[in-house]
Amino acid sequence: MIVDGASEYDLKRFIAAGADIALYSAHKFLGGPTAGIVAGSKALVRAAYFQNGGIGRGMKVGKEGIVGAIAALQTWAKRDHQAVRDLEHTYLTLWRDRLNAFPGIQAQLDPDPTQNPLDRLKINVDATAARITAWDLVDALARSKDGYAPVIARDHEAEQHFFFLDPCNLHPGEEQLVLERIVAELEHARHAPRPITTPFAERDARRIAARRNWPD
Repeated sequence: MIVDGASEYDLKRFIAAGADIALYSAHKFLGGPTAGIVAGSKALVRAAYFQNGGIGRGMKVGKEGIVGAIAALQTWAKRDHQAVRDLEHTYLTLWRDRLNAFPGIQAQLDPDPTQNPLDRLKINVDATAARITAWDLVDALARSKDGYAPVIARDHEAEQHFFFLDPCNLHPGEEQLVLERIVAELEHARHAPRPITTPFAERDARRIAARRNWPD
């Protein structure tokens, strides 16, 4: 049994439940560099290691990534996880309380559906009242603007008029930058000459075309 744990928070439960191998991202919740972790049966981990001489060579992680992943694991073992959750909760409630003051915005805390110990902020957008669609707001946030870095939201269900904000791995003070950027875009929409309401099919086609646009 091989479990692709990806970004699962608990690094022990799959092995404890009987999996032979569990694979985890070294970034995401761990906050390390781009790398992967193979854990479990010594014989199978050894077999994965020997793929270094086969097809795995082309996908090999550099020395820096290995050291970074080890450092991330060591930090994870000493981390006060409850304190991190409490801090993230302050970010979420800050965003929720401020954004709910805008017409057409309904923000609420949403527990992780796979039982990871964290919440996200689910932001429902009534385009008529907010004068902007959920997907137009997400796209605006994803662009650098006025010295602000992009704010990337979870928009995989944006066609249903909502998206999510994830507080994980923010540095102190960045929660204010995220909030300032969202407020700025909502204020822009409120005072725009006309509502910002791109048809979703048009937005989807534009994104597909961008992915197919190979840079010659």
